[in-house]
Amino acid sequence: MQSELFQQALHINAPWLVKSIDFNAEKKRLDIYIDFKPGSTFVDPSASGDGAKMYTAYDTVKKTWQHLNFFEYECHLHARVPRIKRDDGKVRLIPTPWEGKVAGFTLLFEALLIQLCKAMPVHNVSQLTGVSDHKVWRVLDSYIDLAKKGENYSDISTIGMDETSIAKGHE
Repeated sequence: MQSELFQQALHINAPWLVKSIDFNAEKKRLDIYIDFKPGSTFVDPSASGDGAKMYTAYDTVKKTWQHLNFFEYECHLHARVPRIKRDDGKVRLIPTPWEGKVAGFTLLFEALLIQLCKAMPVHNVSQLTGVSDHKVWRVLDSYIDLAKKGENYSDISTIGMDETSIAKGHE
């Protein structure tokens, strides 16, 4: 029953499932273990289009992500992430639906960090969440770089600039 509740709350769909939950009140920590159903197939992450081939898991890699807190309890997701072996022999790690852009955080946790950074300095976000300043900046930089990739300046014909002089006597 608990597994089903957390599966729905985390929006985890087949072939993924919540395998077990470890709640430690003393450490103020909740660990959720996610797995995939045996025999599940996964699409090649480097393939595109409708003709993408499905593969069964070749092997797995254990990964952990920090997620949004569960009330005052720190929450971490743990999963066996499948790797597939393509027909050309290359092995590819399957991306999970909950992982963010920066290793170690879920997409929702990264969204929280970004929203907090809109309202307060990075140092304060770091203190509030327990995540180092460096990691918060890595999250911000990765999403800024992603946003920049979609920009198109081909229609710009004029640029205006303003200079600010701060030194005395500087013109």
